[in-house]
Amino acid sequence: MKKLLAAAVFTLLGTGAFAQTSQGTVKLSGSLGFNSTSRDDNINQKSNSFNIGPSIGYFIKDNLAVGMGAEVFAGNFRINRNLLWKSPWRALLFPI
Repeated sequence: MKKLLAAAVFTLLGTGAFAQTSQGTVKLSGSLGFNSTSRDDNINQKSNSFNIGPSIGYFIKDNLAVGMGAEVFAGNFRINRNLLWKSPWRALLFPI
């Protein structure tokens, strides 16, 4: 399973090498993530987070793009089943 996952990751990373960066090209990209951690000792910690980040850009000349992206995320943190921190859905906009 680890070999299959590694092969998929390297295949996706390699596709960026053939990207078109000439004037007039539109670039669509993004990110998606989920993280979950758990620690079972005296204090029993658990945390979860989720994020998604789409972005779009337009090449105004060769190898020079302008655009914008967004990052939306949420998460929580618990100790001994007590919710200590919970992030509501938040969004950030940023230039690329």
